[in-house]
Amino acid sequence: MQASAHLARPQTWNRYSYAVNNPLRFIDPTGQEDEDPQDPKVRTKTATTVVDVQERTRSGDVVQHAQVTITETQNQVTNEQGDWIDVGKTTVTANAVNVGDGQKDYTGDQLKTMEKIGTAIVDVAVNVKGFDATIMLGIARTETHFGTLPSKETSPAKQTDINPTQLSSTSGLPPTTDLRTNVERSMVQYNRGLADTLNQSLQNYNTQADKANYARTAEGYMNSIRGSVHTTYSPPKRLMEMIRP
Repeated sequence: MQASAHLARPQTWNRYSYAVNNPLRFIDPTGQEDEDPQDPKVRTKTATTVVDVQERTRSGDVVQHAQVTITETQNQVTNEQGDWIDVGKTTVTANAVNVGDGQKDYTGDQLKTMEKIGTAIVDVAVNVKGFDATIMLGIARTETHFGTLPSKETSPAKQTDINPTQLSSTSGLPPTTDLRTNVERSMVQYNRGLADTLNQSLQNYNTQADKANYARTAEGYMNSIRGSVHTTYSPPKRLMEMIRP
């Protein structure tokens, strides 16, 4: 039996027919499976982003080191022109692991905090705000090392695990005790200070005295994060192929 034969489509069992005897509608470029040029194709796009989180001593020795891998998956279909377009919500997951080259490991709770922060930032960026996620990932890495640095403030809304980008009440968008809300408001605050360069935009986001050094550090993290992005695609399938029994 040929792999292209379908029980529910008897004509596919006929090895002497071309395009199931309907050449006006179907084509068969491989000789194995008829295709409808108008039938949309479906594939899954998977993008991974890696954030490197580590603590070092003043002499440069690694104290702790972990990597957070954030995975985005989304379906794509072809339009009438044959172009691939995104459809539906992007699913976001994150996995944080110790690299093992430090003096000690991050705790399980700290790794879970990194995963929650990575998931929240990318999910809000791609599904809610249409924001460049690598910018906010870099800010969270700079400000709080992805929620692993202890907060210097007593306010519940400034704790690093729920406010990893250190949104401040002076921004006009007061921080809350909800992680996603703080992430979303941080994106709004960043957009308010957009400038001609990334460096200046970062300085506008953090207006403290050391803002120039802060911007250089954050920009370096962002470039590293952007360089880690890797995108793959599943083999395309015909939409009707997925529907047929």
